Amino acid sequence: MRQVQEQLNAAVSQLPDEVTLIKATSPAVSPADSQPLGNDPINSIRMVRLIFLLSPLIPLGFLLLLTLFAVRSLKGWMRWWGIPFFFAGLITLGLGITLVPTMNWAWDTFVVSQIPAYFPSSVAGIGRVLVQNIVHALSEGIILQAVILALVGLAAWIGSSFIKTKAEPQTHVAPPTS
Repeated sequence: MRQVQEQLNAAVSQLPDEVTLIKATSPAVSPADSQPLGNDPINSIRMVRLIFLLSPLIPLGFLLLLTLFAVRSLKGWMRWWGIPFFFAGLITLGLGITLVPTMNWAWDTFVVSQIPAYFPSSVAGIGRVLVQNIVHALSEGIILQAVILALVGLAAWIGSSFIKTKAEPQTHVAPPTS
């Protein structure tokens, strides 16, 4: 027991206090070896995260441009924004509802066949339950946000029908006399 303790102490003393898990590649890499998002994996992850964070702003920007150039009244604004919000909410709701069954199908189709036979079935079961719980938690958030988006869009769409537009005053122009 004492020998094992001494060997463990010797091994622990050789371990570094800090270690870099992902090392940045050297900047002197030829363009043929470069990756689509660059050669540094950390910067690539940051770039993808930034794209994910900013991606909802693109459709919102299009709606703002549409508002500037096409909408002339509150009623028009409520329709131009309500209808896309409503249908985006419905589409997202459908995707959120089908997320868990799709994950179950993908697990059965792609993952189960890749699990080696020497793993006990309980390991695969634990993995499936873990993935199911993660996907279920994600789908709950997606479904909630989709319902809110659809309800806001529907409220704006329906609310636009209750807004009265100002009738332009009718002016009678006398025909020119000759």
